[in-house]
Amino acid sequence: MFAATVAYALPHGLTTLVDRVAEASPNRDGGLDRIELHLGASHGNAVRFGERVARLARALAAEAPVLKVRLHLPEPYDNAKPAPPASDVDQSAADERRLIAVLELVFHSPLVRRTFHASDAFKAATAGLTEHVAYATAFAVSGVYSYVRDEQLTLAGLRGGRPAQLIGRIGAVDQAGADVRHLIHAGKPSAGRGLVGRGIDLASGERSASRVVSTRGTSGRR
Repeated sequence: MFAATVAYALPHGLTTLVDRVAEASPNRDGGLDRIELHLGASHGNAVRFGERVARLARALAAEAPVLKVRLHLPEPYDNAKPAPPASDVDQSAADERRLIAVLELVFHSPLVRRTFHASDAFKAATAGLTEHVAYATAFAVSGVYSYVRDEQLTLAGLRGGRPAQLIGRIGAVDQAGADVRHLIHAGKPSAGRGLVGRGIDLASGERSASRVVSTRGTSGRR
């Protein structure tokens, strides 16, 4: 499917500087204006580059129009140790892609984002940025799907993104209980607990009296 694939190591994880979005574990398309911003270093000094991008992230997080700021500072990519393991694809990163940072940004709408982009606060936050950043590439995020939260599978992680959306939309509490979670994890019902109840046709959204069955969604994970 891909001509090239490159994975950057994040040994220290990511940093969420601010999160004013009420939904802790989103599982839906659309909604807020979400941007993933890739920044490429103008030099090879990872410490200086990381410090400047972190300062940018802190400045953005301090501004009310920016609802969420999450920072990824991966280790420089090493072409001598390609990752992830894959065959028949190019796993080398060009020089300008060896040292990067990624910012996740969320705004209420594109109008709010563009208004903020023209503001004095944004100009101050990005002043002198080109000394450390050679380029910035923005990607619009069409949907956010949370599969793990606080080391636990979310409903989407358990059932799949699309089925979880349907379960939430029609209020199918019988598809999200502990007995169903146990069934999917273990492949068999909980001891002493029956699973006969009202089931869901996950394709049509219709309810019917039936036995609860184990289903897994096939939606792509992002």
